[in-house]
Amino acid sequence: MTTRYLGPIEIPADSLTNSQGQRRQRLAKQGLLGDINGSVESISSEPNEFTVTGQYRGRFAEKLATELEELFDAGPEIGPVPFYGVDETPQDGYYSLENIDSNRVDPRTPAAQAFDGRLTFEGTRENSRRAVSTSVAQVENDFGNDQTALVGLPESATDVWWFDVESKQTEQVSVVETRAGEHGQVDVVDALASSFENPHLIYDAALDAEWRTDIQVWDTRGHADKTDSNGYVQWGRVFAPSHTFAEDVIVSNRIVRLRLGESLTVEEYDDSAGAWTEVALGSSDWMLDGWGVTRIGPARVVVRVRFADAIAPAIVGQAIVGESTVGTTSTNNYQDFELDAVLHRGWRRPHWVVPENETPPTPSGLQDLLAPVASGSDYTAAETQGVVSREEVWR
Repeated sequence: MTTRYLGPIEIPADSLTNSQGQRRQRLAKQGLLGDINGSVESISSEPNEFTVTGQYRGRFAEKLATELEELFDAGPEIGPVPFYGVDETPQDGYYSLENIDSNRVDPRTPAAQAFDGRLTFEGTRENSRRAVSTSVAQVENDFGNDQTALVGLPESATDVWWFDVESKQTEQVSVVETRAGEHGQVDVVDALASSFENPHLIYDAALDAEWRTDIQVWDTRGHADKTDSNGYVQWGRVFAPSHTFAEDVIVSNRIVRLRLGESLTVEEYDDSAGAWTEVALGSSDWMLDGWGVTRIGPARVVVRVRFADAIAPAIVGQAIVGESTVGTTSTNNYQDFELDAVLHRGWRRPHWVVPENETPPTPSGLQDLLAPVASGSDYTAAETQGVVSREEVWR
């Protein structure tokens, strides 16, 4: 029995409760996929449906079970996810996540959590391709006017093409730049360079390579460091915007990351040093006043951020805005402004976009604050990741 991964989540071999003999017997009766390693079990009534069952045990059991449950509940923004074993298995491929049940094995303790999830098989690397759809649009960005709509993909990806859904035509893709990230290299390409309107970027990538460049959202859970003294991850992965944050949120595309809590911190990854270094914000009286995660996807994450002019009167109370605890001020001379902090795969800086409910331009003092940590792109590709049948794009 092999350790498996469902997207970025590890499902250790010793957490699985299905016995290999039971799985082999059921699949032999169905005549579907042969011997199964890991946690997949065929459901006799639906040949393309499988279950993943098991237990998490130990100090982080409840955290791990919550992460898995959120992944199943994340919705279409996550798209079909890779499910694969550390050792290759016949069931490796792309799966849609249908539903999951998770509960304590013993109601008296959170140290053992059982899970039972249902997956729908969508395809393999042989008959499918990753497809990042785009919806290219000009945005209200007061930090520059670069005429690019960059899209990121793993540098190791092959068979890379622009694909037009309407005509079923493809065209070659030119890499703008290769950038070093925390766990791997990222190629960035420009959707505006394609002759197609709103092209899909299609490619083939190893199932275990995707998470290395996907955008992550973390709940720090009150811990300064991602791992504890024993190397165990103590931050919590977040997959659903409805997540209730215990402490700060960290959004990372492995090249740049934002930390939002009582204040804003931006860090960039130094590949030569193998470490994150803080990027100084500009000098300004503006400060962070609230935030809420509004979209989570592997290629694009959006956080609505509210800033306030610090010259306004002192904080007089506390309130909840979105998922964050922030200060409230009296209304006299109070000035605030909201921006969408959009983090795209492969970008070096967050994209600070004026949302539809705000009136541009961004106040000059707020521009001063964010200029050192802002992308100058005047366009967005509005990426959404999925898969497409290889028959549609066959060359």
